[in-house]
Order: sequence, then C-alpha cells, then structure tokens
Amino acid sequence: MRLACLSIVVLLLISGCGDGDVSPSNNSNNGGNNGGNPTGNVPNTPQITSCLLSGVTTSYSTYTYVRNDAGLVTAINYKYGSYTGGCTIEYNADGLVTRINDDNFYRLYAYNSVGKIETETTINEKPTQIETSKVVITFGYNDLGQMVTATYGNGAYFRYEYDTEGNTKKIYFSQTQSGPEMLSLEYLEFDDKIFSNKTAPFSIEATLTLSGVQSIRTKLNMETMLHNCKSAKQYSGDGSSRTFSFDFTYNQLGNPLTAGDATFSYSCK
Repeated sequence: MRLACLSIVVLLLISGCGDGDVSPSNNSNNGGNNGGNPTGNVPNTPQITSCLLSGVTTSYSTYTYVRNDAGLVTAINYKYGSYTGGCTIEYNADGLVTRINDDNFYRLYAYNSVGKIETETTINEKPTQIETSKVVITFGYNDLGQMVTATYGNGAYFRYEYDTEGNTKKIYFSQTQSGPEMLSLEYLEFDDKIFSNKTAPFSIEATLTLSGVQSIRTKLNMETMLHNCKSAKQYSGDGSSRTFSFDFTYNQLGNPLTAGDATFSYSCK
C-alpha cells in the first residue's frame, strides 16, 4: 500500500499557480540593521500571491514538472538513482486528466456526469509474471462527493473514511467484496497549511528490485486532503505497524518548502 502522507515524502506533490522560477523563503526580517530603512520593512522584497510546483529533490531522486500555459502538468521527468524516465499527461476540454503515458504502460480515466473519476484503467504493454496486462479500478462516492471505495476487478477494494474537515483519516483494505477489512493506513495529524497535492494531483510510484529501479509510474492521487499530513501509521497484515512523521518548513503562502530530506521548488508570481 502506498503511503500517501505526502506520498512518503519522496512522492510529495505541491499545489499553487503562477510563473517565474523562484524558491520563496519562509524567513522574514522584522528588525536589526535595516540599512537605513527607518520603517523596519525589508525593501524590494517581492510579494508572491500564488505558486506552482516545479520540482522535488531528495537525496536519491529528482522530479521535474512541466506545465502548459494554463498551468496544467503535461509531463513529469524522473531521476531516481541511475534511473531516468518520464511521463506525459493528456486532458480533455474541461481540463480533466484522461490519459497518463509512462514507460511501457498507460492509464485511462473515465468520468461520471458530475466530473468525478468513475474508472481508472491501466494497460501494461509489457506485463511480467507478477503483473497483468489490464487492471480496472472503479470508484464510489458519498453524498459529499468524497471517494469512499476503490474496487478492483477481482473484488478487492480499499475503503476510505474522513475527518470532520474533509481530510482522509483511515484507509481499509479487503481482498474480497465480503471482507474482512483490515486497517491499512491511518492519518494521525495534519497541519493547517495548503495541501501539497491540491493542483498537482499525481503520485509517483517507484518499483524497486534487488538490481535497482525497475520502473517509475505516475497516477492520479485520489485521496482527499485539505492540509498536509504530519504523521501517519501504516499497518501490516501480521498486525504490526509503523509510524511516519514529517517536519515541514513553508513559504509565505503556506506551501511546503522542505519535509524530511525533500526540498521543493516553485514557479511563483
């Protein structure tokens, strides 16, 4: 199960909008030697109003985002150790993602009458012994428009619960339609800042083998958040669990600048 608490740090995807390549600071100068400025204000400090994610860098990976004039992500370039690759993303006239093209596979998205994703179909052009050539996931929603189920063709499904603010709180998994369910992931704490995935709703998943990275694949992140997750607990089938926590720094708009060893760059205006 992919940990989507900012997608296990390395998969963090940030939101915003704008242009101009800058990495805005979260620091401010409110005193001290102001170079003769009697008001105490920092002169010539640009004020940003919106930001778009342009890149994520960790100690072992780099992800770069390419956008069109409308600000939509049209490509993501990957570098994970010695592995390099990328994907392209297609949209319909309403700005909804319809297809993601990646190495040896692609994903198709179909929508219902209110613009919610109804199905995700993954076509693997070079399936292995442990992969199938086609996987279809069907999504179900509650009256608030929140995704509550993601069901696979073989009957396995994920079920989602939310807190009162609308953040995904718990994720359950069952191998069959009739259960039993197992708690898979629990989000424990959120900040009060901008959710990183708001306008770049993609997760990037690396498939690792003993010889290194086999593939990196991109999909739409379906989980609903209003704020960034600061800690989460992942549960295993044997009853054990592991807790993850993240310390953030932010820019003046509340976009994360760092989390763990991940650093985020933006195009801002």
